[in-house]
Amino acid sequence: MWVRAKAKKQVSAAAGNIEISQSIQEGSKWLAFHELGINPELPWRVQHKFLNIRISEDDFREMFEEIDW
Repeated sequence: MWVRAKAKKQVSAAAGNIEISQSIQEGSKWLAFHELGINPELPWRVQHKFLNIRISEDDFREMFEEIDW
């Protein structure tokens, strides 16, 4: 499904000596996939261009809203 970011938010992840951050812009459009069988703790995968982010149900509802495309 297509979703839109509700507000600007900075997300980041770190592993070892690498830190990756991305700014999610308010109103930006993302593809969202509910993949409960892959990771039950992070069931949502949102995709924007070449970036995939896995997030929890609560974070997904807080950050995104479904749109008609």
